[in-house]
Amino acid sequence: MNLPADTTWSVHSRWDADHWEDVLVVTPLGEPATFYAIEVAGRTVKDCPLADPFPIEIGGETWIQGSRDPGVDGTIFCRMLLDARALVRITHAPTPSPTPTPAPPALAAYSQVLRPLLDAIRNRRLIPGGPPPLPPPDRPLPAELALPTVGLVIVRPDDQMLWRVAPPGNRDFDALIRVLPVFPEVQIAVRRHALAEVAGCARLARHLLSAFWSASETPPPGDWAGLVGKRVGRFESLALCREDKGALLDVRLATRPLVPILAFTPIFERLATSRVMGPPPRSPLPRSPTRAVLMRSATVALGLDFPGTVNRGLQVPKRLTGPSPFGSVDLELDWTSRNGLTLGASLSLGGDGHGGLIGASLETGVALALDDELTLVLALALEDRREALFANRSLSLVVDMRASHHQPGRFAWSLRLVPLLLVSRQPAITGLPLAISWTGVFVGGLVIGVDLRWVSSPVQATEAWPSEGLGFGLRIGYGHLDR
Repeated sequence: MNLPADTTWSVHSRWDADHWEDVLVVTPLGEPATFYAIEVAGRTVKDCPLADPFPIEIGGETWIQGSRDPGVDGTIFCRMLLDARALVRITHAPTPSPTPTPAPPALAAYSQVLRPLLDAIRNRRLIPGGPPPLPPPDRPLPAELALPTVGLVIVRPDDQMLWRVAPPGNRDFDALIRVLPVFPEVQIAVRRHALAEVAGCARLARHLLSAFWSASETPPPGDWAGLVGKRVGRFESLALCREDKGALLDVRLATRPLVPILAFTPIFERLATSRVMGPPPRSPLPRSPTRAVLMRSATVALGLDFPGTVNRGLQVPKRLTGPSPFGSVDLELDWTSRNGLTLGASLSLGGDGHGGLIGASLETGVALALDDELTLVLALALEDRREALFANRSLSLVVDMRASHHQPGRFAWSLRLVPLLLVSRQPAITGLPLAISWTGVFVGGLVIGVDLRWVSSPVQATEAWPSEGLGFGLRIGYGHLDR
C-alpha cells in the first residue's frame, strides 16, 4: 500500500485459528492515531459477515457498513472484490483525561487508507522471495486437522502457514485452504482411492493425462510420485500420488500464480504420515485405465412410431402409417482408448406391428474429455437398418455427449445426435437430422430411452413408393453398465 506522505504509520499482525488481521496504525500529522484492523481473504470467502449491512460510499468506492451510525467507534467496513474480500475495523486512540475525546474523523478521512487498500488488492504484487515469517499466533492452534470425507487426520504442519479444512460438501474430496498468507492463493484437494478401484499411481496418471493434464518436469517431493500438471485460467495445478495404508492418496495442489512445490513439503509430509479414521469413499475414476465400456441390453423395449408422409402422388398404405408398437433387444458396445480413439458397435433385433426389425452399426471417432464427468464424442457411423417403415444404409456424422459413464454407482446418460448424413442409399433423406436419441441408465439397471428419427417407407415397388416422416420411440428396459 502507498499511503499519503503527510502520515506516519506502522503495521503489526495478529492471528489464531479463527481470525487473522494486520493492524495498521496511521497517524496524520497533528491528529490522534487511527487503528485499521484489516482482514483480507481470498476467493474462497464469498460474502461479508456483517449484521445490519448498509451500503456507503467512501472515496468513490461502495463499501458495506455494519452499522448505520458512522460516528460509532469500532465500525466495520467490508468490500467484496472479484477474487478477494477486505474487512476493516476502524478504531481511534483514546485521549488521556481530562482532555476531551475528539470526535471521530469524517468518512472522507478514511479514504486515505481504504482506497489504497483496494488498489493494492486489485493490483497486488507479491513480496519477492516469499512472504515474511508470521509472528506467533495469539492462541495455540489445534494440533490436528480432520479430513472427514476421505477419512484422514493429519498433524498440523509447522510451516508458517495457516491451513483450514473447507466444510464437507457434495464432493469426493476434502479441500485444504491456505488462509495465511492470503496471497498467493493455495488450495489442496485430497482424495483417497481404494487400491481395488485404482490400482496404483500409474493408473491415476493415465487418467489425468487423458483429461488434459500434462507430464511435469518438476521432481515430486519425498516419496511422492505421478507428478502431472495443468493450467486453468490463472491457476496452476499439480497432482501427486502415493500408496498409503492400503489406499491411494491423490493430492492436487492449485496455486495462483505457481508457487515452487518445495514450499509445501511440510503439508505433504503430514499427509504422508496421516492417521486413518475411516475407509476411503468410492472412487469417481473409471475402473479401467484405458477404456470406458457402455453395454446396454434392453430385454424389454416398448414404443410407438408415428410416421408422417409426403405427397408424391402415391401415399404409403394405411397399414404402414398407423401407430405401431415395437419390441427389440439392443446391444451396444463403446470402447475409448486413453488417447481418445473410440470404437463402437450396435445390434438391434426385434419387430413391430408391420414386420421384423434388424439393425447394425459400426463407428469410429475421437473422444474429448471436457472434464472428469463429461465426454464429447465425434464419430463416423456406418449403419444398416431394415424394418417396415425404414430401410436405409448410410454413412453419418455422429455427435455423442456422455456424462458420468465412468462413475460407478451413479446415474448415467447419453445424448446422441446424427446431424449430417454423408452418404445414403436413399437420397431423399438429406439435410435433416437422421436421429436424436437420449438414453438414461439408472443405478438399479432401469433403462429409459427416447428417440426421434426421420423415417422412410420401404423402397420395394410391391410395398409403396418412397415417402418420409418423423418417427418417435420410447424405450423402457433393463440394462447393465460396465465400466
